[in-house]
Order: sequence, then structure tokens, then C-alpha cells
Amino acid sequence: MTEGYIKLYLIDFTLPSRSVARIRTITDKIEEFNPQEIEKRELIRMTTIIDALIAKKIESIRRSFYDLFNRKFGYTQIGWIAIDEKGVQYAEELNKRLKGKIAELLSTEKAIPNQIKARLIEYLSSRYYIKPIEILVNYNDAMHILNQLILELKEGVDELENKIEQAKNEQKLLALKKYESTLKYQKELLKQFEKFYSSHKA
Repeated sequence: MTEGYIKLYLIDFTLPSRSVARIRTITDKIEEFNPQEIEKRELIRMTTIIDALIAKKIESIRRSFYDLFNRKFGYTQIGWIAIDEKGVQYAEELNKRLKGKIAELLSTEKAIPNQIKARLIEYLSSRYYIKPIEILVNYNDAMHILNQLILELKEGVDELENKIEQAKNEQKLLALKKYESTLKYQKELLKQFEKFYSSHKA
């Protein structure tokens, strides 16, 4: 901790969604293009084409990564945060996994012509990322952010425990398994943030 400040890691990210290819080029009416503009226009057109083909799969990737965020990051007023090097390493691993998921999805999609797959994978991999950014937050502000996050995590744990009891009573086994898994990660995350908060408490 730098005196008067607490180091946190803000998770900067852009995840693919259904709108990944709904970008509409505005360059169609331009009469002249240089090579770079033509390349960019064609890539935008390609992303537009794939929307109808893989929208549901893209959205599935997005949801799965938010689930993974909940395992190691806390959601705060300033966005998703990590508190230590383990969180940083996790973010870097997720970034590699994200790019791998995009490449896997596009490379196996038969409706996308083989001659453009490599360029499309490169283009989308450059657009979508997960990156931890080190920030120094004023001590009082950081403690407030952490305290609010801990309160929200506690509420989330209570809510999950209630859902587990309800799922047991209704014999919803799939829901029960999901809730129990989520509860495990949320309790671990709560413990980590409480320990971090206590270690900085004056």
C-alpha cells in the first residue's frame, strides 16, 4: 500500500455479444478508399455477416465469462476489481481463454468461408479482451468501496442459501447443483475480500 492509497486492479474488458456484428459500415458511400480503409471496411462487413450465423453462440460465451468473473472479481461502483496478484493472473488466463473461444468458434463455423477465417479471427481477437489495470485509490474511498462490496457479497450469499433451500424443497436438482457451486465460489470470494479489508483497516 502506498501511503494514503490502496492498490486495486480494475478489470478492463470488452466481451463479444449478439451485437458483435451489427456494426454497419458508414463507408459505403465514400467513393475513394485507401488500402487500409478498404481492409477495415471488408472486416466490418464480415463481422456483420457472421451475426446471423453465430449470435447465440457468441452470447453464450459472454454469459459464461460473467459467471467466471464472479468467481474471482468483485463488482463495485467503479466496475469489476481484483485485489491481488492471483486476481491479475486469473484475468490474464481469462483473456487467453476468451481469444481461444473466439478462434475455436469461428474456425469450426462451416458457413464462414475458409479464406476469411484467419483475418476475421485476428480482427475479433484484437477487439475483445480482458485486461487488469493497476490503480491507486484514496484510502477512505477504497475502504468504502470494499465495505460496500462485502455487504453486497453477504447479501448474495444469503440469497443463494435461500435458493438452495427452495431448490431442495422443490427437488430441482439441476438448479440446486448450480446454486451450490456458485455459493462455494461466492463464500471464498467474500472471505478473500474480508481478509483484504481487515488487513488495511486502521
